[in-house]
Amino acid sequence: MATRSKTQLGINAITFTVLVLVTLAVVNVGSAYIYGRADLTEDNLYTLSPVSKKLVKDLKGPLKVRVFVSKKLVAGLVEVRQYVVDKLKDYEDASNGRFKWELIHPGDSEENEKLTKQYRIPKFDAQTKRSGSKESREIYFGIVISYKAPGKEEKFEVIPVIGWNIQQNLEYLLTERIHRLVKGRKKLLIVTG
Repeated sequence: MATRSKTQLGINAITFTVLVLVTLAVVNVGSAYIYGRADLTEDNLYTLSPVSKKLVKDLKGPLKVRVFVSKKLVAGLVEVRQYVVDKLKDYEDASNGRFKWELIHPGDSEENEKLTKQYRIPKFDAQTKRSGSKESREIYFGIVISYKAPGKEEKFEVIPVIGWNIQQNLEYLLTERIHRLVKGRKKLLIVTG
């Protein structure tokens, strides 16, 4: 009888191990197809506002964002680049397919370098903000937004330099420029007496 209980215990252990491994495999494969992110910040820093979502959802024509960014960034700006990419993915998800974006590395080709000059994206000296590190490098990090409304010519807006503290106002900068492209600039009449 002791042999039978040891055999049953062994079968139970093997069965449990197989079930755990199958569960882990299913979760791992499933996570490759399901994307999710939760914004737990107090100011909803990582959540696209309803105004921004509506603006890109109601686009009548294609809107394209080009991020001109050097491949080698100083420490700290790598996280900023990831924040920009995540924010652009949020806009794309909200846009019904009209919002497209791409990363362009100016150092990869002469054509990319020419585009930086065409859109006036400057090369600037970036220095590490982390203490104890004195890294400095000339880089590109700017954004060009283009929009083509049906029956009209393509228009552009430029954010020439993306810096360290962009998390606080990237959505504002993007939405404001997209609004200008889509709705036009409002004219202000000032009357003095």
